[in-house]
Amino acid sequence: MKLSKRFGLNLRPFKKVTPKQQKIMQKVQKQQALKKKSNFGVQLEIKKSVAFLYGGLRAKYLTTLFQKSFQRKGSVSQNMISFLEKRLDTVLVKNHFVGSFAHARQLISHQKVKVNGVLIQVPSFQLYPGDVISLDDEAQDQVRQTMRDFLNRQEEQSGLKNFSAKKERDFTNTVVWYKTTYCEVNYKTLEIVILFAPQNVHYPMKVQTEKFTKVFKR
Repeated sequence: MKLSKRFGLNLRPFKKVTPKQQKIMQKVQKQQALKKKSNFGVQLEIKKSVAFLYGGLRAKYLTTLFQKSFQRKGSVSQNMISFLEKRLDTVLVKNHFVGSFAHARQLISHQKVKVNGVLIQVPSFQLYPGDVISLDDEAQDQVRQTMRDFLNRQEEQSGLKNFSAKKERDFTNTVVWYKTTYCEVNYKTLEIVILFAPQNVHYPMKVQTEKFTKVFKR
């Protein structure tokens, strides 16, 4: 929640925001809107935002990933986002199988996650179209409970029902279920199939992806 306060947004949809925390985030939003930032400050903020959105990735890892993205054809920013989104831990988090990257990495390191029937112990494992992610029986029970908790909180806050009801309403404390478009999920068997490389990605905060080249290039 410290980082949520810092960015002025609820970046943890599985956690409920208290009225006090909501006021703090609103105050931060106003301060950020009035504050002028240097180019260095903007680049530093982008680095920290990307690192946080993908579970606290190290700067060295992001630089290495940028170099791989630069060597590929197409948009460097799009390639980098694709690499980040196709990480095994990211797919588990984005499809709401777990509530945090720490939980995703714990499941993976404890040999609870399989890709195409093979146990994987590397959170950064890259997935490709056609790959099938599955869980063992013990992990499935944990994941089902995580989803129930999330949906119960969503129902309490009426996140989806009232999302478009009032445009002027403050949504800082609203929980909304965002589903990835590049995955097909069977919530009965708890299996995920990668359909294609990610194209458009939703972030809970503004990320200037067009500046990735300046930010991550050495």
